[in-house]
Amino acid sequence: MPIRQADVEALPISWRARLDAAEIQQALRMAPGASVWNPASLEYAIALPWRHRHEIVHVAELAAIRDPERLLRGVSAAASEAGAKLTLVVEVDEKRPESFYTRCGFEHLEQVVTFRMDTRRDTAHALPRTLRFDAVHPFDDATRAILIGLDHAAFPWLWWNSEAEFLTYSVLPGVATWIGYDGATPVSYIGVTMAEEWGHIDRIAVDPTRQGEGFGWQTLAAAINAMARHGVRTVGLSTQSTNERSQRLYRRFGFERTRDTDYDLWGDIIHRAPGLDLQATERAGSPRGR
Repeated sequence: MPIRQADVEALPISWRARLDAAEIQQALRMAPGASVWNPASLEYAIALPWRHRHEIVHVAELAAIRDPERLLRGVSAAASEAGAKLTLVVEVDEKRPESFYTRCGFEHLEQVVTFRMDTRRDTAHALPRTLRFDAVHPFDDATRAILIGLDHAAFPWLWWNSEAEFLTYSVLPGVATWIGYDGATPVSYIGVTMAEEWGHIDRIAVDPTRQGEGFGWQTLAAAINAMARHGVRTVGLSTQSTNERSQRLYRRFGFERTRDTDYDLWGDIIHRAPGLDLQATERAGSPRGR
């Protein structure tokens, strides 16, 4: 049954849980009716809009041992009834077997692979700099619209960032975003997070009509150079396992794979919006994988 605000105090929230009571309360406000629980067993599942997009519901916490399948199916049904196009599980810390998702009516959508590099290694090859990079102010509506345009042109539907996501992201501590301009034309953007000697490339995109002109390399180099000036020594990033073009760029630049931080995305089949173009993929190391 759906979790109400008054039910939260009854939930047995472990110290190992991803979400605390206040975060669960916030989730209930953001996606009313999408989170479910079993009052008898006190097991629960908490759902949130994925990237602030209400058309995709993300299962942020599945705290269940006795009957996790029923709870996951309950979230999917509730999300579909509310008009969501897809229910999504992002597996980062907790790994469940493929058979569990099959029984729940989910399929593997994507594996996200991770990379890392040391900025002190001189691995990048210089290219003529033709782009100008302007920092993005989080409350500048015009540049935020440019970000959204580049983002939606460069990435498939599942990975789009909403305006609310960009705004929320931009005001986080340590975050910086730049747009790359070829003359007066925006052709790329990149967003990073910095924390002391650690940095992460959160988002990088190039206008697909301008790919092959070296803009991805220049954008990546500009961000890493900026982070290095701020004292960052190690930079991490991630990309879809199916995005071979990006992986080639990162490897040429000097990034190395870090398989211990890869993660998987699973999507609901039964309640998925009709006509939604999402292709199942195979996981590396799975019996069906190559």
